[in-house]
Amino acid sequence: VGSTYASTTAEQALEQGSGAILHVRSNYGTGIMPSLFGAEVFMMERSLDTLPTTRPLTQPLSAVRRLVDKGVPETWVSLGARALEMGRYYRDLFRPYPRIDRAVRIYHPDMQGPMDICELLWGSSLFLAILDEPDLVKALLELVTDTYIRFMRAWEAIVPPARDYTTHWGLLLRGSIMLREDSAMNLSPETFGEFIEPYNQRLLDEFGGGAT
Repeated sequence: VGSTYASTTAEQALEQGSGAILHVRSNYGTGIMPSLFGAEVFMMERSLDTLPTTRPLTQPLSAVRRLVDKGVPETWVSLGARALEMGRYYRDLFRPYPRIDRAVRIYHPDMQGPMDICELLWGSSLFLAILDEPDLVKALLELVTDTYIRFMRAWEAIVPPARDYTTHWGLLLRGSIMLREDSAMNLSPETFGEFIEPYNQRLLDEFGGGAT
């Protein structure tokens, strides 16, 4: 399963007496979703104590066209499979201990947001493609959003969502998902409204709200 990459924030909260909500997650870095599409997983030296990530696709324009033609990929592959297996491991680990099961929240892996996943797949040339190939970028965003939904449903089948709330990094948030759009800082408000907001909103509607 690779439990080295399990988040240990519950242990840290107890050690530090921070008052944060006790929580753990399948901590496999930002490359979970890109790896479903075949992006190469990249690992730095173990001594550097950092999470896995993925390399952008080679020849991204043609690669993205192939991805769009293939449709939604499988979820139980690469880092996706490891993250799901880790969720199952937590559930099985906590089940014999009802007090731990009640006290420690399992929150969903770092799946980023649709545009950030697109950048991780496409690389920095994505920002030129938004101008030169807007329809292809939107097709990839649709595919990534559909894949996010499929993966999240697989996760919820293992770790049922808490009613109305989710926990991320010790904070209690309304809704069930956390979308992370690091790429948004590189885009204008108008571009955000066209290329990010609709896909994020679709996910928020699908899963009863969340945070970004």
